Amino acid sequence: VGMAAITCICGTMAFFVLRLEKFADPSSDWHVESQTAAVVLACVVALIVSWSFMDIFDVTTDTLLYCYAKDKLTNGAAVGAPPNMRRLYEEAEARVKMQTE
Repeated sequence: VGMAAITCICGTMAFFVLRLEKFADPSSDWHVESQTAAVVLACVVALIVSWSFMDIFDVTTDTLLYCYAKDKLTNGAAVGAPPNMRRLYEEAEARVKMQTE
């Protein structure tokens, strides 16, 4: 959802920016001949950039979860986790336990 939203927003922004007189006027030095190609290119670039950020975000959250579990397994409690993170994971664990019972 995040990548699609970012790509759509960037494509929409490119579409409206290219409709400005500076880019739409054929006598302008900044005239864009193929606005469709420019919007498609903007969407492709936005998709690549958003995919990169989302991939890094995914790996980061997996790493945090792994470190939390390892800390809890080693010390009996997540002593190295910040209080807000610890509370978030404890609430998630409690929800899972309630669903399995």
